[in-house]
Amino acid sequence: MTLLPVVLLSSPSVDLSRQMLRRIVAIAIALPLLALIASPIVAYVIHKRGVDNYSDQYQQIAQAVEKAWHEETDKPLPIFASTGNILHGASFYLRDKPRTYEIVTPSVTPWTGEQDVARDGVAIVCPAVDPVCMSPLRFRAARVRNAKRTEVEITRTFWGVPGKPVRYVILTQPPRQ
Repeated sequence: MTLLPVVLLSSPSVDLSRQMLRRIVAIAIALPLLALIASPIVAYVIHKRGVDNYSDQYQQIAQAVEKAWHEETDKPLPIFASTGNILHGASFYLRDKPRTYEIVTPSVTPWTGEQDVARDGVAIVCPAVDPVCMSPLRFRAARVRNAKRTEVEITRTFWGVPGKPVRYVILTQPPRQ
């Protein structure tokens, strides 16, 4: 709510009848109530359609990556790799606060290089249907012999109703011994 209507109506130059003021006040009360009533319906429709860039699943992606990493080693996750929004969105939820590495455009993450990845280890995650992300993941999986590939399906729920499921591929490469 803003005070703009109060400011606009408080001017002495504004001459409104009592009936018009009642209508304005009724609308000012009704609109927020209608928005409040409609909000669960809007949220449900958004949930069923899904959102862009997998943004509703960042926390679950981070949990799946941490689980896959800690099944391979007890060391903290040093580097988290992916592309674009998943890289930046899911990394926020990772408990170990790893460095990030953009696997398609490494120049976006100059603080982490290929030599860091080879030495320290990495967990890479990609949506299985994203060929731009999957290409470098497959290339690394073929080159690194101790890398482990895991697939997970993540589905958010809203009031017990499942959303759109998305399949992710996670590749973990433990640190060099």
